[in-house]
Amino acid sequence: MLVLCGIDHTLIETRGVGFAIYQRAFSAATGRPLDQLAQIAGRTELDIMRETLRVNGVEPTDDAVERLAAALVHGYDDARDELAATGRALPGALATLQVLAADPRVHQGVLTGDLRDVARIKLEVFDLVTHLDLDASAHGNDHPDRARLVAIARTEHPNGSAFSRRCAHRAPRRHSQRRPGRGHGRRAGHRHRPEPQPLSPT
Repeated sequence: MLVLCGIDHTLIETRGVGFAIYQRAFSAATGRPLDQLAQIAGRTELDIMRETLRVNGVEPTDDAVERLAAALVHGYDDARDELAATGRALPGALATLQVLAADPRVHQGVLTGDLRDVARIKLEVFDLVTHLDLDASAHGNDHPDRARLVAIARTEHPNGSAFSRRCAHRAPRRHSQRRPGRGHGRRAGHRHRPEPQPLSPT
């Protein structure tokens, strides 16, 4: 069973550090200040970067997006100490990952709008990455449409018949075993439903 966790507001909070990094990265990539950030909820970073460039008067060419993406990764890497000091892992996040890791039926990954390297840095900063397979995951640079990320994570997971569910930041309750239906199994601690539901935004 593949369990996919969001990152922001599911496992961690950056508490404003993420926006500060975005401001610095945008300036470094474009040579101009960030006047407006695109709406981020429920979107992938590819989508966010393109709109952010556009609303700030920069043509969102592939080169411009790549420069901004590289600047964001560099910005998060440089801000590890700042993120650790200001942000936090949400209560119960580590404990839940540990409980799921102890279950041999469970394989844990992430489903996030973040760029792959940004996701990795966030999880490393808060010591959450150990229990997560970032290869059996889907990230914000895998596709601009967030709705496509579940399907991408399924193809990345070695057991393609398991059904993906997002994790909650509390230890899963024990329920009687049910055989997984079509797709990727069931969400830990919850009754099986036949199709995945939209995930909380990161």
